[in-house]
Amino acid sequence: MFSNALMAARRSRAKGKGGRRSGRGKVQRLNVPPAIDCVANFSRTYRFVASNNVTANISVLMLLSIPGCICTVANTTMVTFASSFRLKRVRMWTPETSAGSVANALRWTVNAASGFIKDESKNQSLPGGITTTGVQEYRPPKASTLDDWLASNLATSNVFQIQCVAGAIVDVDICHTVATDIANQPVSIASGTQGTLYYAYLDGSASHLLQPVGVTSFTF
Repeated sequence: MFSNALMAARRSRAKGKGGRRSGRGKVQRLNVPPAIDCVANFSRTYRFVASNNVTANISVLMLLSIPGCICTVANTTMVTFASSFRLKRVRMWTPETSAGSVANALRWTVNAASGFIKDESKNQSLPGGITTTGVQEYRPPKASTLDDWLASNLATSNVFQIQCVAGAIVDVDICHTVATDIANQPVSIASGTQGTLYYAYLDGSASHLLQPVGVTSFTF
């Protein structure tokens, strides 16, 4: 009786685990493909250097363009292949200076998406003859939609305003998704070869002062 009860308990546990017994008494488990994410995404840091003093609004489209765009119409248009992004942080380093003042600043804007955002602006100014080796770091405000994914249907909305001096280094840590259901966005350029991949300036093709470092960008 005890042996029969033990065997029945083992069979019950095997069924509870979703398995079934083979003819030799071994439990066979179902082997099904795991769930996968169908949309490719990638994270990296993009570096830019300011060729002159910069005060610029950085839009959703500009941030969609920094991993690269394909020139579709020579000397006229390129399109993004990224469809959405999640911004992690922005870092800025101030160059050495011997005169005047140095001011680097970043201010988050609320028109990219609604949410609860503190009105905040940071600034670092140095008197003449003083240098700095520190970094200014900015992260999207918590509990706001700027801290979430932003898609290309918000292309013209601004995410932040940046101010930096000539020679400043700007790093953007960001995660992008590759376009699937969301349409690619066009970017106007003054020159470019059809079918060529170009990395965009952080501040776009109009002002083009924050140039990507170490990659091929379009020329003017």
